[in-house]
This record gives sequence, structure tokens and C-alpha cells, in this order.
Amino acid sequence: MIVQIKGTAVLDTIKTIKEGEFERIVRHLDEETQKVFQGEIFPSSWYPFDAFAPFLEADIRENSGRE
Repeated sequence: MIVQIKGTAVLDTIKTIKEGEFERIVRHLDEETQKVFQGEIFPSSWYPFDAFAPFLEADIRENSGRE
């Protein structure tokens, strides 16, 4: 069973990231996962959670200790 996440959740997460930080976060991801986040995210589509989890981890690493 492949765990997936709805595009609306992915878009809402991206919207919470400060401008300019998104590119730094994406650079931490492997090439395949980068393609997911650099492409257009559709609210009604489903995306692999295996791509979303590393994105969240990279966000935490990039922004830990920042205000």
C-alpha cells in the first residue's frame, strides 16, 4: 500500500514557508523528489508521502533555530 497525501495539504505546507526559503529546502532533496516540488502541485491530486516526508525534514533542518 502506497501512502499518499492530498495536493491541498502539500500546497498549504508550501504556503507557510517564507519566501526564498522554498528553494533552499528543495535543494536538500534528491533529484526525483525535487521534481515533485518544482512541478505544479494540483490541489485535487494525490502525491507520495515518501516525497512529502523528506520535504518536511528538510524544512525543519533548514529552519531550526530561526525566528
